[in-house]
Amino acid sequence: MTTTPTAELAGRVAVVTGGGRGLGRGVALALAGAGAAVAVLDRDEAPAAEVAATCGARGPAALAIAVDVAVEEQVEAAFAEVARRLGTPWILVNAAGIGPAASVLDMTGEQWRHVRGINLDGTFHCARAAARAMVEAGEGGRIVNFGSQTGLKGAERLAHYVAAKAGVHGLGRAMARELAPHGITVNAVAPGPIETELLLSMPADWLDAKRAEIPLGRFGRVEEVVPAVMLLVSPVGGAYITGTVLNVSGGDVMMD
Repeated sequence: MTTTPTAELAGRVAVVTGGGRGLGRGVALALAGAGAAVAVLDRDEAPAAEVAATCGARGPAALAIAVDVAVEEQVEAAFAEVARRLGTPWILVNAAGIGPAASVLDMTGEQWRHVRGINLDGTFHCARAAARAMVEAGEGGRIVNFGSQTGLKGAERLAHYVAAKAGVHGLGRAMARELAPHGITVNAVAPGPIETELLLSMPADWLDAKRAEIPLGRFGRVEEVVPAVMLLVSPVGGAYITGTVLNVSGGDVMMD
């Protein structure tokens, strides 16, 4: 174990959805390194278990839970297990998300509902479960949702994803106002295109056009997004930041 009693998040319990890969993985490992006990939630058990094992080697404790965040009952059961095995979560990072490309003219209702179910409904299910636990514990907390720069400026062949991420931004602002009296901050990080499996699953022509739009001229890396999350979950650094959408997009949003 590499953490020390003086680590910033020592004694805190964190839940990371979509923690088995990409941005969720990077955040989970950083939280463990800062001293938090980390619950790694993911639809796929194997990568979640791998990340949890690495978190356990870096931090005080970790566990992996296979859960589909779009299913309310699974989320409730997962948070009950976190409370039972690690304690009340003080941090939630909603990183679970999907984004298969589809033209709005060809998009099926099932595609629309599937993306919304994970990206927006899943964020709500988890944020609500965490908020209930935090309010009952009475010790405040931090909720960080992954939005997207596309939720601010739009994107071709991603109407379902754009709509869901715009909803995530709005949900966070509403929850920030409601939960502020309880000392719970709620914020969103809106990354630009980041080199993850999700991005690289997009069509090659989409990737080429997207890269050409970015003022910094390249896609971002996971390690360039994680510090923004760590600021927002910090007991000190994040204490007076709530209801915000923090862009980490290489300047892409400036194009509007």
